[in-house]
Amino acid sequence: MTSPIYAAIIAPVAGADNESHVTYSAARLHVYVESDGGEACEVRFQYYIQATGTWTDNETAWVPGYVSDDTAYVDITGLTTDTVYAYRGQIKNSHSTVNSSGDSFTTLASVGNPSDLFANPSATSVTLSWTKGSGADTTVIRFKTVNYPTDETDGVLAYEGTATSCEHSGLDSGTTYYYRVWGKSGSTYSASYDEVTVTTEAGAEVGDYGTPDTPGHWFLTPDYTNMSGVPGYDLVNTLADAYGIPRNVFWPIMALFFCIAVGLVVYVVAENLLLAVFMTLFAIVMCGPLYLIPGYVGALFIISATGIGFAGRRV
Repeated sequence: MTSPIYAAIIAPVAGADNESHVTYSAARLHVYVESDGGEACEVRFQYYIQATGTWTDNETAWVPGYVSDDTAYVDITGLTTDTVYAYRGQIKNSHSTVNSSGDSFTTLASVGNPSDLFANPSATSVTLSWTKGSGADTTVIRFKTVNYPTDETDGVLAYEGTATSCEHSGLDSGTTYYYRVWGKSGSTYSASYDEVTVTTEAGAEVGDYGTPDTPGHWFLTPDYTNMSGVPGYDLVNTLADAYGIPRNVFWPIMALFFCIAVGLVVYVVAENLLLAVFMTLFAIVMCGPLYLIPGYVGALFIISATGIGFAGRRV
């Protein structure tokens, strides 16, 4: 819980701080401005190794513009592993500078191993997602096309950053790629790694004009990454991962449920079965260009709806 730090022009009073995102070599320090004393304040933090240091060892820059009920924070890096640090917040206005009561935290003893590396290929790219290991600031992914990289310097760098997913593009179609992922904090890597092998989809050979296109994305391979700009994209991916369902399966299922829901809504509102069937089919067809539902699903829906209609008439 974040504790307050008070600042008043006539009598500033300081409370406690708190910290989060503590890793192998970094941490995020917080302070809550309960009262700005009537004017915007500046905030900074002081920290040091508790066993040997003093408050002036490390001081972050003053940051202006904080007012009552704001929570200020700063990310500090370059810390020593498995070490206790003392820290406190400072707040000042035109009257004076006050200190919080201070607190301490311990950096982690090691960088945890990443996990759940998942790969979803297309013809020329692979979308990768993973879970960071504890204490890892960044993730490093390297690859080879013959076998796995032997360590974090072998092979070719595919990604290095703070995210938990990326798209590795510009690849050759019909090629197998071997990925390994490491956690990293500062210059220290995790003791182990996660890995995955994936083959990109085959493309047409030179001189091969391929199979003529069929209308409506008839036999498309679902590719959920086309929905990356849609609100709720990350939420759907999180649900798929939580239930252990591949994302390129979960998204078409959700899309099909949506199309059926469209038909049900139309039927309830208009009380017209034919219109409801048409709107459901229309929604299924619209999912084709989004690479969510293959066109043949629409044909199966028409056959099923027709059969149900004839059965209803005979009854």
